Amino acid sequence: MSGSAPVRGLEVLRAAYGVALLAAPEQLGRAVTGERPSATATWVIRALGARHVLQAAVTARARPGITRRLAAAVDVLHLASLGPIALLCTPRERRLTGADAVVEAFFAAAEHRHDRRD
Repeated sequence: MSGSAPVRGLEVLRAAYGVALLAAPEQLGRAVTGERPSATATWVIRALGARHVLQAAVTARARPGITRRLAAAVDVLHLASLGPIALLCTPRERRLTGADAVVEAFFAAAEHRHDRRD
């Protein structure tokens, strides 16, 4: 049971990150790029926030094991998609993509680490 507290913390962190993306996409985009994000980028930031909130809710309710591996896989797939997406982006949007890649890598590694401990 000692592994449950860090996982719960990870879920709270993921949910808080998602809520921040939903609530303040323009401010977070500006913090990364120094400029107001486009309407499309703002929509994508909000959609990503919703995904993180949903993923936190699912992993919080599920038993360890396969759910943790699936959560890590979602993060890895998202991370893998960022390379091709970055090729289609403007330089400003690439900075957003790069920041997102760092966050996705963190969450994927954290899910994997906690899955191994469960």
